[in-house]
Amino acid sequence: LLSIVLCTGYIASFSAVLHTVGLCLFFIAALLYSLTLLYMMPASDHFKWAAVFVAPCAFVFLIAQLIHHFDPTSDWTVSLGYFLISILTSCFCYQEFQGFEEVSLQVDAALSEKWSSLWKKCLIACIAFVASRLLVMTSIPIGNIQLGAILAPIAGLLMLAVQVVKWTLLKNTSLAYTDWEPDPDSEKITSEFEIK
Repeated sequence: LLSIVLCTGYIASFSAVLHTVGLCLFFIAALLYSLTLLYMMPASDHFKWAAVFVAPCAFVFLIAQLIHHFDPTSDWTVSLGYFLISILTSCFCYQEFQGFEEVSLQVDAALSEKWSSLWKKCLIACIAFVASRLLVMTSIPIGNIQLGAILAPIAGLLMLAVQVVKWTLLKNTSLAYTDWEPDPDSEKITSEFEIK
């Protein structure tokens, strides 16, 4: 979250150094998270696919930043980049959250259901983010207020809320596994999930 905030245009206009630090942090965080997901791959194939989506997300983000850096007036290309990032982020969240749904199913069905519904909230936040970017470009006003200026912070708060819920569910999933021991006679969890 910190890296994404530092990568915004507001920070770039304020301090080029902070913006560069944000870009470096973003790619380091993306690499570390991708490796973490690959490490968790034996628990669910969804984690593998989530890790796969990290690379194109980072690549499109880099291209959008470079285009904006060399041609600040090309708003439509940057917005296209954000649109693609939102699609890739939605796919990434779906795979990641489905992976956690699968691994938590064996210890807590209610927790598993929460993971299942979280990606839909993430999708709504991504749609709101893309809509805010488009409205900022078109500058559609309501009286003296720009719609994009209203929707952009709302979309940011929605993304933050999704992240907070995700952190809470990660903590709950970790706690659920603290005292859990696998049943050697039970079927593989992936088979159980597919039947469900």
